[in-house]
Amino acid sequence: MAAASRGFVPGPLDPLTLRTYDLFFAVIRLFLENGVTHVAEAAFQHPNWARGLEPLRPLAELRILRCQVPDALSQARAESRRHEQPARAAHDDAGHFSVARSFDPIRLSAPTLDVDTTSGYNPDLEAIAAFVRLDSGAVTGPTT
Repeated sequence: MAAASRGFVPGPLDPLTLRTYDLFFAVIRLFLENGVTHVAEAAFQHPNWARGLEPLRPLAELRILRCQVPDALSQARAESRRHEQPARAAHDDAGHFSVARSFDPIRLSAPTLDVDTTSGYNPDLEAIAAFVRLDSGAVTGPTT
C-alpha cells in the first residue's frame, strides 16, 4: 500500500497505517471464514491486537506467542532492518524509536507462550510448535 501511495510519509497514526490495521484483520477473517489455519505476526500494541482479534474469537482457537528481547536489542534490530530492507520505509521506525516508550504486549485470555528471541528461540522451535498444536484444554508448560 505504501509503494502505491506517492509521497507517503509514515508517522504516528497516519491514515495509511490506520487503514492497514483494518486490512490486516480483514485478511485474517477471510482465511478463518474459509477454514484456513493462519499465523498472524505483527508487533502491535495490546489495544490494536484486542480490537482486531476479539471479533475473530468465534472463528478460531487462538494461540499467542509473545517474542521478547531487551529494548536496546529491539531498537538495534529495527535500525538494521530499516537500512537493509527498502520495504521498511512503510514503517516509522526512526520516529518510533526517537521517543522513549514502553511496549504494551498482547494479553488476551488465550493460551500464551513467551519466547525469548535474544539469541535464537527459547523455548526452541520444537517446543513452540508443540504449544501451538495443543488442544485449548490441555495447555501446560511455560505459559501464562
